[in-house]
Amino acid sequence: MGDAKQPGRDQTWWHLAIRGWRSAPGRRFHLAVAVPLVMILWAATHPGFDFWPLFVAIPLLAGFGVVWLVRLVAWITSVERGGSRRWIVAPVMVLAAFALVTSDVPLRVRFWIARDSFDEVVEGLRPAGTFENWERLGTPDRIGTYEITVVYQVGENVIFYESAGSLFNDAGFAYLPNGPDARLGNGNFEAPVFRSLGGGWYAWTASW
Repeated sequence: MGDAKQPGRDQTWWHLAIRGWRSAPGRRFHLAVAVPLVMILWAATHPGFDFWPLFVAIPLLAGFGVVWLVRLVAWITSVERGGSRRWIVAPVMVLAAFALVTSDVPLRVRFWIARDSFDEVVEGLRPAGTFENWERLGTPDRIGTYEITVVYQVGENVIFYESAGSLFNDAGFAYLPNGPDARLGNGNFEAPVFRSLGGGWYAWTASW
């Protein structure tokens, strides 16, 4: 008689598993999705981008996307449907993260927190170096929450190299009181792209 009851228990377990796949995503699923999104937002706090969080986060987020889609199809084909509004939560989370990254909000927030530390470095500096010969400055390895590898002065301009870089390119911050100057581009700082952070500060990426 014990064996006769076992299929019933197995059937109940299987029924619960199928029912779970056919239900709308809940809090645990959305918390799981939030993990790679937070990693992507953190990577976007750099002037270029931090490769390793993206290397983990993007495949993980793609996997959650597949699970979400399979569950949606199962939910659509099920007889009982509930929690329809919960289906929009994950897409809204992803779209919100994408909007924040493309508008540089994570970078601006983190740099704003570190702004006073960067201002202290450039405050009172006299012009040094030229567009042909950049002057290397001695600075702390860490400014605010950023790891800085090297700093150069080019006249009144100050170029900070940030450790994360931008995959195969360099990236960092620049204090450009008179705005970007085409003469900054050279063989080691090729085709720089500057994004204004306000107050004469810019994030930059450049080839080398």
